[in-house]
Amino acid sequence: EIRYLVFGIHEKIIPIEYGLLEVRSAFGGAGLYKLNSTYGCQYNGATCEHVAFHLCIREKNQGRIFINSEFRLN
Repeated sequence: EIRYLVFGIHEKIIPIEYGLLEVRSAFGGAGLYKLNSTYGCQYNGATCEHVAFHLCIREKNQGRIFINSEFRLN
């Protein structure tokens, strides 16, 4: 049974029970986006392509980014 989610550059361990955690940017193999949050945003950037994309979602479209600690890729 999986009880923790490990994510991020800093390898933080988050209990599965935490549910949704709002973050500035994240990626771990899957991303789900509301289409209207992505208008005018492109998946590109020098650091990591998702960082610039998520910045655009937040700043241009007032979108929010979350990690769902219960979502698992097997």
